[in-house]
Amino acid sequence: MDLRPISITQNIVGDIIKKIERGSIFVEFYSILAHEDGSQTLYNKRDNLSNCSRYWNADIYQVAKTKDILRINLCHDYKYCEVCKKLVQASRLGRYTPEIEKMAEHHNLYHAVFTLPNCSSPHLKDTIKTMCKHFPVLVRYFKLDGKGNPSAKIKGFDLLQYGYAGCIRSLEVTFDKSRGASKEYHPHFHCIFAFKKGYDILQNKVNINDYSYQKDENGKRILTTLFSDFEILLQKVWYLLLHGQKVTLSAINSLKQGYDCWARGIEDGDYYEVFKYATKNNDENNNPMLYDQFKTLYFALRGCHSIQGYGIFRGIKSEENIDEDAFVAFHEEYMAYLRKTGLPINATENIYTVYENAVRYTYISRKKVYQIYKEQQEKDSGTDS
Repeated sequence: MDLRPISITQNIVGDIIKKIERGSIFVEFYSILAHEDGSQTLYNKRDNLSNCSRYWNADIYQVAKTKDILRINLCHDYKYCEVCKKLVQASRLGRYTPEIEKMAEHHNLYHAVFTLPNCSSPHLKDTIKTMCKHFPVLVRYFKLDGKGNPSAKIKGFDLLQYGYAGCIRSLEVTFDKSRGASKEYHPHFHCIFAFKKGYDILQNKVNINDYSYQKDENGKRILTTLFSDFEILLQKVWYLLLHGQKVTLSAINSLKQGYDCWARGIEDGDYYEVFKYATKNNDENNNPMLYDQFKTLYFALRGCHSIQGYGIFRGIKSEENIDEDAFVAFHEEYMAYLRKTGLPINATENIYTVYENAVRYTYISRKKVYQIYKEQQEKDSGTDS
């Protein structure tokens, strides 16, 4: 039996080691912050991150020169650990992508981004709280309540015409010290919206405002973006909500422009944008995060739900519907093959030993077996893309 398709190669292990070593700076940051704050939680986060992915438990089949990985210790720090961030992103993509593809059969899907002016460190936490508080209010203008009535109305303007069915929003905060202290942080939402088939929210893309221009390498402003009437509406409603103003038709019409928001038809790369992590470990110029930025982001993002689903996106939990018994039987074929060579010995190795042994042993993973099983099921059902 060929075990290569379900194996973890030395290159993969080496990539994990690089992620661990890059993450050592955040172990130091947690240590400094824990000392300043006196929080045992922060010390625990430091210790968990320090040990993340370093120890692998496996059943060793000596004759077959194969090690079946049973457990890898993880820290589950989805904000700063590169290993766990990648895992949670893959998990989100696995949960949502099949459901979103089903939704596309009956809805028009769009990737939308909601922004607001950049802010300084002292204002980041309150800015994020304000964004998270008012985004659900914006959604209410487009949907019906449980009794079939508009959840929120703008007198003289029918927003139900767009056929809103749901959305999912994801918070991202980028940072760049070169912008200046007052504009160092850029919080924004990436979203996927679902509207009824047959109505294109991007029609009549003729509007121009300040957000339509970008500067080229010579500093000259050039026209790059035209906005639809719907995008202009989003910009103005978003602005009014964030400023605590009543959303009326008069207020919308009197507002020259709102905050920069745009939408486009869904593309494959948009899944990545929506389901990635809340912040990167490097700024937009690839400079590593500094301690002051880490401290600001830690407290600003603490307790914040980075991903939130509404309408038809709400309550998506299972990765997919699989026949568990069939998968167990599929996995057992590999295990039965290995047991023919003798019973295993259980042992735990540090990741550097795993890297060295990956030349002499084949390391196999249940997750890899699952991927092979999934591909086979898709092929058998005729859904393989």
